[in-house]
Amino acid sequence: MTIDLSYSTNLSINIKTGKFNPSDLDREVIEVRWLKIKRVSKKLKEEANTEDEYSRNIFIERGKLYCSC
Repeated sequence: MTIDLSYSTNLSINIKTGKFNPSDLDREVIEVRWLKIKRVSKKLKEEANTEDEYSRNIFIERGKLYCSC
């Protein structure tokens, strides 16, 4: 899964203070990209949880087969 984070703009960074002064367009692009990253992260986490749950169920079933506890 890939996320397209490409965006070309002239970002205004004050060289003397090192502060980033984003324009309204920069802020909007940053916000959109951040939301995409959060969405993808949430999806990956859900997929990992599903796989963990599946694996856990397999171990429980295997345990029941080998142990008549």
